[in-house]
Amino acid sequence: MPGVNTMLYNAHIATFVKVVECGSFRRAADQIGISPSAVLKQIALLEQNLEVSLLDRSRKGVTLTEAGNSIYRDAKYIIQYCSTAADRAREIYTRQTNVVRIGVSALTLVQPLVSLWPSIQKIVPELKCRFTTFDCSKEGVMRSLTTLGQDSDMVLAVYDEQLLKACHLQGLKLDDAQVVIAEGENPRDDDASLPPLCMEDLQGRNILVPRQGLFKAADEFRAEVSEHYPSIHIEDFEMYCPDLYYQCQGNTSCIFTYDIWHMGHMLLRHRQVNWDYKSNFGILYSENCSLDVLKMIDAVRTVIQGK
Repeated sequence: MPGVNTMLYNAHIATFVKVVECGSFRRAADQIGISPSAVLKQIALLEQNLEVSLLDRSRKGVTLTEAGNSIYRDAKYIIQYCSTAADRAREIYTRQTNVVRIGVSALTLVQPLVSLWPSIQKIVPELKCRFTTFDCSKEGVMRSLTTLGQDSDMVLAVYDEQLLKACHLQGLKLDDAQVVIAEGENPRDDDASLPPLCMEDLQGRNILVPRQGLFKAADEFRAEVSEHYPSIHIEDFEMYCPDLYYQCQGNTSCIFTYDIWHMGHMLLRHRQVNWDYKSNFGILYSENCSLDVLKMIDAVRTVIQGK
């Protein structure tokens, strides 16, 4: 539910919808970014306020009651209606106030841009920066990229030319993003002190890799595995999101990911690997962006070139 202002409705409704879509309280908590106990409390309060039971709980997860199914159908309509209303209001507000909207989520690293902001303001003092949140499910992440210019104007992300082409975007590089392996088996805090892995260490393991065509580094890794390491099993995924990290927690599967996302899931550790795979990290923005966004991009480019 990207870009929705929950002040327009009871935020517990959005939590309820997320629990239904995820099938469990814990997965919903991971995606929302709160604790499972907080999710349980919100659902309990919602049921108390509505005076109905919405969910049947079991060890296998949650299922909708008949009343819950009715609320779920109407809630999705309410959220979409509020999202449209909020988007329309934000669009009007942005046109009037020279605001550049930066999309953020649980996996978004914004500190590199924040650290440049004082220097950027000296170049374009008329511009203001506003952070807008988007849903960090795989669908939400893809939507945030393919609709840049609508819900938000720019987002900081890992990218390369393949992703830009697939999503019709432009990119301004801020740094390199080195590929690492994230693993969930026996995680520990001192992972930085562990020796780098090599390709032989990955043999026999299941590695989650972005689907063909999104990242050049992932496609090159896939080709190397196919030619030289057939015992490595590759499992495709659509887009990086918190649920992907949750999938690897406590088992031998690992993720082909990037060093800048070392905080993507606290119960996974990042392992350096003796390879040269990398992508770009920087600002993504629409091919048809506004004049204010172009001013912002030019200012950032000036600042980083002057360093």
